[in-house]
Amino acid sequence: MSDRYYAKITIGGPIPESLKLQVAEAIAVEMPFEEIELTERNQIVLSCCEIRNGEFEELESVLEALNIPYDRYSGSYYEYPPCQKHFRPGVETMEYSLTCDGMAFFDQDVIQGVIDSMPPEEAVGVIRGMLTIEPPLPGIDDQAIEDFLLQVAEKGMPEEQANETV
Repeated sequence: MSDRYYAKITIGGPIPESLKLQVAEAIAVEMPFEEIELTERNQIVLSCCEIRNGEFEELESVLEALNIPYDRYSGSYYEYPPCQKHFRPGVETMEYSLTCDGMAFFDQDVIQGVIDSMPPEEAVGVIRGMLTIEPPLPGIDDQAIEDFLLQVAEKGMPEEQANETV
């Protein structure tokens, strides 16, 4: 038995045509979602109130294997604080805890390790860098996003949810 709590994942792009079916299948594995939306920047946002460990385990591993960028937010659950994860191909994945009002925080030992390992001016830059997400999550461009969402729907989305999405 595992803990199940809220999570939201925002998938950026581009998603190459040759990979759309794999991504649609990975999304279908995580069904059902309470909310599916398309942002004005053509990013796909999926959320679920009760997902195992607050993570989209299968979907995240597929997106990482296919080098498709995403951001995931997991809500708090008893002793687990909320957290944020950012995956960008070619950049170190960032995952960190958040305060209840959404501010990032890092373990004191991590910060102290940075301070102890370099001159203060460099340490300030490194710590600032820990709080900067680069590059920002890109959109999926104009590459037939509706066709992609239809593929997702065909892979397992409940019909009423599919009709609301497209």
